[in-house]
Formats: sequence, C-alpha cells, structure tokens
Amino acid sequence: MLSTSRRFQSVVQKLSHIGIRESDDYESRLKKTLLVLCSIPFMFAGFIWGMMYIAFDERNAGLIPLSYSIISFLSIVHFALTAQYWFFRFSQLTLILLLPFALMMTLGGYVSGSAVVIWAFIAPLGALLFEDVRRGGSLPLPLS
Repeated sequence: MLSTSRRFQSVVQKLSHIGIRESDDYESRLKKTLLVLCSIPFMFAGFIWGMMYIAFDERNAGLIPLSYSIISFLSIVHFALTAQYWFFRFSQLTLILLLPFALMMTLGGYVSGSAVVIWAFIAPLGALLFEDVRRGGSLPLPLS
C-alpha cells in the first residue's frame, strides 16, 4: 500500500512540473500546476462520460466528450512541449465552455440534455482563477 501511495505522489509530482519554467514566479507556477492537475481528471471524466453515452446508443452525443478528452490531452502535451500557458489556458477554458452547449444541442435541447449546459459555468470561474486579474478586460468575450 505504501508503494502505491509513493507511486501516486511521484506521478502527481511529475505532472505538477508540466510547463513550469525556472523563470516563473510562485503565482505563475501555482496557476500552471493547478490547471494541469484540474485538466487531467476532466479529461478522464470526458472519456468515461463519452463511453457511457455510446454504451446507451447515443453515439453522436458520446463523440463530443470523447473529442473533448482527445483535444484536452493534446493541449496538455502541447503545453508540456512549449510551456505556452496562454494557449493551454485558452484551450482548456474554451473546451469547458463549448462542450456542454454542443452536448446539450446534440441531445435535443435544454430539457432533453438534462441541463448539462450548467457545466459551462466552470469556464468563467476558471478564467477568474487562472487569468491575471490585471488582464481581465482583455480576455476574449466568452471568457471574460
């Protein structure tokens, strides 16, 4: 059991260093680490969510969260290779904003989609958390 805990801590430690530069200040490191560590469970949740829709014969609806997972994974890989935080943040928040609307429309609207659009409220909260407060006015319209 102890070795499993140590392995988990080792994996989290490695993931928390994705996109970190030596020149980053404490706040930048914290934001980058938090966004990476939040994006990974969302990515897995999207995969499971999509597979559940497909299992219940909603193939088109299932492809949306699966696509989210793939694009989110590619975004994390891009961030690991380039350390371009602005692109990583923008891609993650845009995905979180668009996924619920696309899924709701695929399922047939607000009532048929079980109010899945409420998940879109995570995007503005993420923008508040991961964007520099001084730049708040220069965010793209959907994220400000």
